[in-house]
Amino acid sequence: MKRLGAALAIALLVAGCAVRVPRNVGVSIPGPAGGLEGSLFLPDGTGPHPAIVLIHTARENSRLDYSQEARYFAAHGVAALAYDKRGTGGSTGDLGASDFAFLAQDAVAAARFLRARSDIDSTRVGYWGMGQGGWVAPLAAEHDTVAAFVVLVSAPVVSPLEQTMVQRTEELAAKGLDKGTAETIARLRRRIWDYWLSPLGSGTAVSDSLHDAFRTATKRPWFAGAVVSHDLPESLIVDEGMGSKEHPARWWFKDDMPTFWSLRHDPVGVLMRVRAPILAVYGDEDRVVPVVESVVNFQAALGRSYNRRGVVRTFRGADHAMLVRQGAGLLTKIELAPGYRDTVTAWLDRTIR
Repeated sequence: MKRLGAALAIALLVAGCAVRVPRNVGVSIPGPAGGLEGSLFLPDGTGPHPAIVLIHTARENSRLDYSQEARYFAAHGVAALAYDKRGTGGSTGDLGASDFAFLAQDAVAAARFLRARSDIDSTRVGYWGMGQGGWVAPLAAEHDTVAAFVVLVSAPVVSPLEQTMVQRTEELAAKGLDKGTAETIARLRRRIWDYWLSPLGSGTAVSDSLHDAFRTATKRPWFAGAVVSHDLPESLIVDEGMGSKEHPARWWFKDDMPTFWSLRHDPVGVLMRVRAPILAVYGDEDRVVPVVESVVNFQAALGRSYNRRGVVRTFRGADHAMLVRQGAGLLTKIELAPGYRDTVTAWLDRTIR
């Protein structure tokens, strides 16, 4: 026990200065569809502190997934609020009925909650979003016109239709499928989703072209495997109406239809309407998001918008989670991309302090 205490004391000394462990306060946030439960990590001192709302990726739903990030911000003077995603953990509501716009409303509610606290500087509250949160955070900032800043990490600045095609191509290639076949399957799946989102009816050039492409695919040796993996349907079902419970998209999404309706979300248009300064960071080894296209679209959107204060940084060797892997096998070393967190905190210092 004495050795553990000594090690902890040493770990809390950096460059001769003691680093205080941030306070963690449980909070209940009034949301548009019921309460959200969260944890607020506060810097040392009485404040008022700048603050940041941490917005979820597609899969991580709990505040616990963001506690490390929240502690880091708080240790560097920025209060950080992590909350359970709608309908998960201690938060009420139905996640399956929550599209991007609905999730953005929750984030705005969290920001308003922070601004009402006496220990938070209401003029310096902003958003941080990673992955799917990179679509949601700009939506929140678009409606929250007093947002002080937005930090985007591995944010896809393409539609979810495009992003899922890129991600699935990489996943299929990683499983041993040749890249050309993987791209063909992913493109066809994207076309089917697009067709179901905007049904034009049989007899049109679009639907006829898709049906021809699908018939060609059924004759390929890889088609049966694509059906088994749920990349392609066994047959191209005719759309029975966008509101129908028998809509063929349910073959993929079951009852999670809001996710389907969000597939054509336009992140470029949203970014053009955000007035807060924005930082976007990427890893050049990201296999989930098309990084080059996202950077180009980000810069183009900010060049045509109210917001002339957009900054983008790319980190060599970093993946979608901003992690860098070195070595192989049991000797693999995994760490955050060097300079990633320093870049974020330095930018926040310049932007809000």
